[in-house]
Amino acid sequence: EGLIIEYSQLEAPERRGKLKAELTMVATVGSLMASLFIGCCMNGKAYLGTFDWTLGYNHIMGVAFILVMIQIPLTLFLVYEPPLKERPSFRAHFRASWQLVQSKSFVAVIMFAFGTHLMVTIATTAAPMVRAQWAGVKVLQQQLCGMISTFIMLV
Repeated sequence: EGLIIEYSQLEAPERRGKLKAELTMVATVGSLMASLFIGCCMNGKAYLGTFDWTLGYNHIMGVAFILVMIQIPLTLFLVYEPPLKERPSFRAHFRASWQLVQSKSFVAVIMFAFGTHLMVTIATTAAPMVRAQWAGVKVLQQQLCGMISTFIMLV
């Protein structure tokens, strides 16, 4: 996130923020596609869904493998990274990293991230069964609601 902001500050004033907005839109569309995949392809009875068919674990891993195999050549051929003029020594890199870790702003960011994830990820193993049996929520309903909220965020 910080690197994207840094790149955005290098953009021309009339274009500033466009890179950040485009990357946010791509990430949101990716989230929509994931919800659509789960809602349609993993809605079988094995996953407490309503469809008579579903993709098994091997098929899901096959889809993930194909997506990764597409990304490797794209990364190799389309991502440009300028060569280093001078490679910093390990000692210089370690010293700079240690100075960063000791800064108040870094500690504040780490504490915020730790606290946020601690509060957001509090869950119980009973949650899926409560949703499925007590509330009667089906996989497709859950994914459609997630897709709608993601789409609203995108718009």
